[in-house]
Amino acid sequence: MLKINLLRDRLRHARIPALQPETTRVGAILTGLFVLNLLFLGWLWWSLSRDLANKTEVHQRLEAEHNRLKQLEAKVIQYEKQKKELESRIEVIEQLKRNQTGPVDLLNKLLESVPDYLWLTSLKQNGLVLTIEGNFLRDEALPRFISGLDSTGLFRFVDLNYFERDKSGDFTKFSLRCELAQKPKSAS
Repeated sequence: MLKINLLRDRLRHARIPALQPETTRVGAILTGLFVLNLLFLGWLWWSLSRDLANKTEVHQRLEAEHNRLKQLEAKVIQYEKQKKELESRIEVIEQLKRNQTGPVDLLNKLLESVPDYLWLTSLKQNGLVLTIEGNFLRDEALPRFISGLDSTGLFRFVDLNYFERDKSGDFTKFSLRCELAQKPKSAS
């Protein structure tokens, strides 16, 4: 016997066809907007990541430059400190040179005034008062020495403290008190 299924054929014709989506304008616009939005977000992510990489590179360069400048600043501070030390040493040396001129000038004028047959044994300064002690062989040497001191212009007055003949009688000792006209530079 032969059986034929007739229902099957009916089912084939009775089947509901599968739904086919219809493309509508609104759907196409929304799909397009979605794709554009994805493209925009992708571009934005790529742009921001590129900017971040650039700014990170610039930051690293600036940080390296900052460290280099800090080292240079430390060297400059060290050099300035050395410069100040050297300048203070130079100033001290210059001050010493300036201070030397007063006594040197005084001694030069004093030595220019010393005549033959007279020599100095002691020279003491106390403020503006200068005490000179020495010896002479000839009597005319002491008055020439006193007039020479007067002519230098360094002294206000020259006063003879004493003079006395040595026990042997070969020379005469003397002492002068002189007041300086102005304070020597070294006394400052």
